[in-house]
Amino acid sequence: MNAYTSDLIGERLLPIKLVKVKAGLGRSTIYRRIAEGTFPAAYDRGGGRVGWKLSEIEEWVANRPRIERPG
Repeated sequence: MNAYTSDLIGERLLPIKLVKVKAGLGRSTIYRRIAEGTFPAAYDRGGGRVGWKLSEIEEWVANRPRIERPG
């Protein structure tokens, strides 16, 4: 076990489908924001799969800027 894998122990990794639902963003927007440094990066799950830490996505959702909509 290395520092990378020990960082993921006990952490639920979400697939892109669930990340899209929780974040309310599309796939291309998620990857664009990762490149901009404004969204949590994915972790390599092996076999060509990636996942996002549930805790990081929940924190991003809780702290993202809110847009005021005219009411």
